[in-house]
Amino acid sequence: MHEKELEILEHLHQNNGLHQRDISRIVGLSLGMTNAILKRLAKKGFLMVRKVNNRNITYIVSPAGVEEISRRSYNYFKRTIKNIVYYKEHLRQTLERLRERGIKRVVLEGESDVDFIIEHLCTKIGLQFRRAAGGYQPEGDELVLVSENQDPTPAEGLAVSIPKAGEGFPSPSLAETEPRKDDQRLYLRTLLVRR
Repeated sequence: MHEKELEILEHLHQNNGLHQRDISRIVGLSLGMTNAILKRLAKKGFLMVRKVNNRNITYIVSPAGVEEISRRSYNYFKRTIKNIVYYKEHLRQTLERLRERGIKRVVLEGESDVDFIIEHLCTKIGLQFRRAAGGYQPEGDELVLVSENQDPTPAEGLAVSIPKAGEGFPSPSLAETEPRKDDQRLYLRTLLVRR
């Protein structure tokens, strides 16, 4: 099932009485494409189509459609939890290495989707943690973690290395980014790469 098919199915399940035009507007598809998807969902048995009169059609999500929504939601939830565990472990190992290198404070620059994990790990590992706006200039034993939502400037280099198998990472193909010895910036966008 394609993403737009699932999105349409979820909207129909949550909102009774939606018409094709409503669905088209909500999901951002043309009326023709929406109609084609609705027909495909009905053919797969995920939707029941009832003609109210010559101008109105009612769409009802079938039990098979509800089951498909639940299955997809559960799988998405499982993948999300698995990714959180994976990234948490990678961040923990990275922060521990930074502490061993003499870093005492981690400054998160910008808004991050994983800020709660970073803050928790810093506390657990014994690093100070704080947040800062863009352009923060680190001092001495500080390291700036630049949010994955901010683009690095071309002048700011990224040192990228691939860890060897058996170095403790969950996957030997995980791209690990560390600041150079004289650099005090680490980019979450590059650190959080899973291949």
